[in-house]
Amino acid sequence: DSSFARLHCNIKVFHEQVESLERLVEQMFTIFSTRLNIFNITRNYVSLSILQKRILDSIFFYFRE
Repeated sequence: DSSFARLHCNIKVFHEQVESLERLVEQMFTIFSTRLNIFNITRNYVSLSILQKRILDSIFFYFRE
């Protein structure tokens, strides 16, 4: 009976550890996806600035002609 109770306690502890591990993985995934979003936003901004620069260059070129 005591061995069964001990086993039940171990299973409970194991279950709690698994749940905390799942939470940790969720947090890591959230952090990772947030960083990925920041990276994508930065990349989009950089490509946008390059596009703006090209547009400005072509406008200046047009007015110089």
